[in-house]
Amino acid sequence: PWRTRVARLTTTNFRTFERHGLVFTDEVDDKDAALFPEKIKGRYYLFHRRNLAIVLASSTDLQHWREEGPVLEPAHGGWHNDRLGIGAPPVLTELGWLVLYHARDSHGVYRVGALVLDANDPRRMVAHLPEPLLEPRETYEKVGVVPNVVFACGLVELGGDYLVYYGGADKVLAGARVAKAELMGALRRSMNSVG
Repeated sequence: PWRTRVARLTTTNFRTFERHGLVFTDEVDDKDAALFPEKIKGRYYLFHRRNLAIVLASSTDLQHWREEGPVLEPAHGGWHNDRLGIGAPPVLTELGWLVLYHARDSHGVYRVGALVLDANDPRRMVAHLPEPLLEPRETYEKVGVVPNVVFACGLVELGGDYLVYYGGADKVLAGARVAKAELMGALRRSMNSVG
């Protein structure tokens, strides 16, 4: 086993850090964590991965966490049928919390997907793109330490675009740009099929 765990640390200057230990103390491998950038109705929310699914947990104090259940689980068939994990921390939009995630299929290909969670209740999905937002096409995404990988690491809103920072083949860091209007339009169209 990987023996990976989610841990918490704090900093005020990004030069020195204070360690606070493990977030979850059970003996289950856990990774792909991302904290929401702000509290929602007095609670902190955190994504992490359990049993190959993206899971949500909440806390009032960042010390004691309550599992809220899976946000997205592997689907049978298709492009996200093996394992899922959170990518960049979510970004608040007019539709709700925009979430980029990675999904691996049964052939070992990692792609980036997008979904939206309710702004006031992140346990509720309101939109989900049926097709990947980004998939390996370039040589630097297909050839490397782990082949056929795109893995979102950062999401930044800049003017009329979202900039997606992602890893390619576990070897390089790359960037992609998507128009906010185009992505929000596609997510808005997917809202009828969610739920």
